[in-house]
Amino acid sequence: MNALSALVANLTDELQLEAGPLSECKIQQNELNKVLRILTYKQDIPELLERSQQQLDLLVRYQQHTSDLDGLLALPESDAEQEKQLKQIQKTIKLIAWPSNLPLPRLLQQLEQMQSTLKQALEQIQSKNSEALAHASEKLNLLTSCINAGETLNAQSIIDELTPYLHDPIVSAHIEKTFKAEIARLNELLEWQSFATQAKKEQLCLQMEALAESPNQEPSALAERIKTLQKEWKQLDQQGAQHSRELWQRFHQASQEAYKPCDEHFKRLSQERAWNLSQRKAICEYLSDYFQHLDWAAPDWKAIDQIAHTAKQEWKRFTPVDRSPGKLVQQQFNELISQIDHKINAHKESCAEMKKSLLAQARTLLELEDKRDAAEQIKRLQQEWKTVGTTFHSLERRLWLELREISDEVFAHLKQTQRQDNEKAKQVANHRQKQQQQHLQLLKRMSALCENVEVLYAESTLTPELCLEALNTLKSTSLPAPVIEGFIGRIKRVESLLDNPDTLDALLTRAQEEARLVCIRLEILKQQPSPEEDETLRMAYQMQRLQDSLDSASNLSHDADVTDLITEWSFVSFSWQFNEIEERFYELTQEHSLTETHH
Repeated sequence: MNALSALVANLTDELQLEAGPLSECKIQQNELNKVLRILTYKQDIPELLERSQQQLDLLVRYQQHTSDLDGLLALPESDAEQEKQLKQIQKTIKLIAWPSNLPLPRLLQQLEQMQSTLKQALEQIQSKNSEALAHASEKLNLLTSCINAGETLNAQSIIDELTPYLHDPIVSAHIEKTFKAEIARLNELLEWQSFATQAKKEQLCLQMEALAESPNQEPSALAERIKTLQKEWKQLDQQGAQHSRELWQRFHQASQEAYKPCDEHFKRLSQERAWNLSQRKAICEYLSDYFQHLDWAAPDWKAIDQIAHTAKQEWKRFTPVDRSPGKLVQQQFNELISQIDHKINAHKESCAEMKKSLLAQARTLLELEDKRDAAEQIKRLQQEWKTVGTTFHSLERRLWLELREISDEVFAHLKQTQRQDNEKAKQVANHRQKQQQQHLQLLKRMSALCENVEVLYAESTLTPELCLEALNTLKSTSLPAPVIEGFIGRIKRVESLLDNPDTLDALLTRAQEEARLVCIRLEILKQQPSPEEDETLRMAYQMQRLQDSLDSASNLSHDADVTDLITEWSFVSFSWQFNEIEERFYELTQEHSLTETHH
């Protein structure tokens, strides 16, 4: 039995270690069978005999396919060969049918590893093919959409993208038939578009030739029309691949001929831009030189402000300029103006502080017991106010109105004192003065009403309804009819600006002339000199009066004449815009208590 066990064990080792050739295993099997036949009386002999036969059969199957295993362990290059080799490996493993309870021989281990490698490779190939097929199907659907929409250039581009997919047998098998059908549809569409495009290009040629033969066209509009036709030609080119060189040469030649007037026009514009640029450079050079040599210890701020304002206006006039050089000059101009504005603003802030100080002094005069002395001091403050430069426009007007209110109150106190000195002797005069004050106050309110309407227009918030409301207010007052008509005229002049805003400059010029003339007439009435710049206008007015046989000193009372001129002043449009003239008028009429209304 020991010898029998040794034979079985030796046969098993051969199976596990693949040590001996098949002939040696068969010899051992024969020896084992002889022994087993002799010992048939033993109960476990048949089982050993069957087991040894199964192992020998397994070893036979394994040895029969050993020669094929080496060829199956090399990785093929093509996808088809890999799929074929995987099937052969699977078949070989199935034929060998190695039991799972026995360790795998080295070659079978390598074979199963190759099987796993091939499966992964084929799965990746299958996934790649699926993605390629999905992408190709998507492109094919997009090709169909482009052809349906008549987008031939896009369709041709998609065809170029789809063509490489035809080299893949799997993808090609799914899309080739539909792909060829779509190409046929595209060719049919191209033939139709080519015919239609040629006709449209003929029309474009005719239109461009008509432009070339049409004289006296506005160059900018002509250039824009040429550009439009060229754009239409380009769009037609994008719709099809077939192009006529002869038609293009015809269209191009007509375009060049039509553009000749535009070329001359744009050359002139180029020269104009160059001229504007040179003038802007000159402005910068002038400003730089002027302010470099200016005596900042004793500057003429009014002149400086005027020069800066004029420079800004002139700068706007010399436009357009070429973008790149113009940008550099603009930067230089901005820096110069910024420096000037900074100095001017600093001066205006200083003036504002000085005028606030004068206002503080003026307020103390309201408590002064000697009203005559208060009136003299307020006049002195007004003269000193004139020597101080102007501040920011909105602040200047607010401070000036406050000074005027204080002055009005001081003079009102003075008048009250004068009336108290001899009340009985002046009862009649006081009564008349009271009526005059009421008249002036009503004039003041109506003038303020008109001024508010003008301010609303300046702020772009005036409406016809507000004008109508102001007119109704005027008509309801107790003023004489001629005075009401004068105020109505002032409102209507502002109302007309809503429909004709371009007439504002002319209206302001005329109003300024009227305001100056009222001041001149007051100065003549008060026998006071007029400013030097108004001497010519004063002389012309006096000559006109002589010609009309009017005496400069009428028999009417002094107050009545001043009241008439105050009334005329109330009819002047935008009188609040003329600060210097308004201050001059106030000085001439301040004793008659005409004050401005707060806005």
